[in-house]
Amino acid sequence: MSLQVVDALAAFLETPLAPVVPEYGSVGASGDLVPLAHAIQALAGRGEVLLEGERISAAVGLRLMGLNTMRLTGRDALALVNGTALTAAASALAVAQAKRSALAALYLTAGLVEVLGAAPAFADDRLTAASGHAGVRWAARRLRELLARGRVCPQRPLQTNLRVDASGDVRRSRTCSKETLLADVTTNCRRRDAERW
Repeated sequence: MSLQVVDALAAFLETPLAPVVPEYGSVGASGDLVPLAHAIQALAGRGEVLLEGERISAAVGLRLMGLNTMRLTGRDALALVNGTALTAAASALAVAQAKRSALAALYLTAGLVEVLGAAPAFADDRLTAASGHAGVRWAARRLRELLARGRVCPQRPLQTNLRVDASGDVRRSRTCSKETLLADVTTNCRRRDAERW
């Protein structure tokens, strides 16, 4: 992809414009041609964009932002619509959301333990090490950190180890998804570099 197109993409991303892309039309298996074509056509001033929730023509949107339309040809056009970039981006957003959800689950679990005055013994490293899962140990370590200054009432021990296991499972799934996504992106970048030479 040419530097001119990269600069145009960067300039477009710095605006509040968002290309209007159909909700359906891609399976993400061999390429995201339909959604990518709709997203990229905005650079050429075709199609529509959203500006503060209002649909306007892409040409008008570019003009309002002080950007010029681009004529995309050859390798630049192909590079922008080839591949599974949209699916990779959606996957990256899902991984980020999973991380936020796992952390929210940990904070909620710590809050529940604190409110109920439970002893944090369920998060003891010796206990969670027996599970053999790094994600469970990570979740328990984070809970111990969150509960370090908490109030303990040993008279009411609760069995909340299921929360530690669930958070560990989410972390393992997120890590696996992230590694798969990075491998896909890396492979596509290497393939593109090889084709370039």
